[in-house]
Amino acid sequence: MLSEYYKTLKRFKTRYVKDKRGTVVIEFSAVIFPLLLLLFGSIAISLYFFTTFSLEFAIKDVARGVRTGQLQNAGYTKEMLINDVCNQAVVLIDCENNIRLGIFEFTDFENIELPSCTNTNGELIENLSDNNEIPGVSGSIVFILACYEWTLTGMIPFINLGQMSNGSSLIQTATIFRTEPF
Repeated sequence: MLSEYYKTLKRFKTRYVKDKRGTVVIEFSAVIFPLLLLLFGSIAISLYFFTTFSLEFAIKDVARGVRTGQLQNAGYTKEMLINDVCNQAVVLIDCENNIRLGIFEFTDFENIELPSCTNTNGELIENLSDNNEIPGVSGSIVFILACYEWTLTGMIPFINLGQMSNGSSLIQTATIFRTEPF
């Protein structure tokens, strides 16, 4: 009786081991989650860097007009400067709600105090600088700070990458320069 049991077990084992149907599905299900995580993680990181470099380029380009005095002489306001930044940045940037711009003027490099983009609750400050005019006379030091709330990090499940209270990530770019004689 026991030998018959072993024979049946041996036949079942041999038949089961030789049957390869379904192994691809099992292997695929074991590999697909890490593969998708890697793929979507790479896409998210690429979008983050693309957005960051796009915002940096737009700020540097607009700052050139402030450095040479063209924007001050043309009577630009901070809102007009934000519109120029938004026009030069890519479509991924939500200029209506998520970008803040601060423009500050200093007399020397030793007394520069860097402002924060967020309040104590981790939310974007509505108005980084009180003035609506673009500061900077010939030879003055101008500091331009752009803060952007990147909401894509709040949408990634299982991972909390954002530093802000709603899970978003803060992208900051700044430039500081001495204006040219104009």
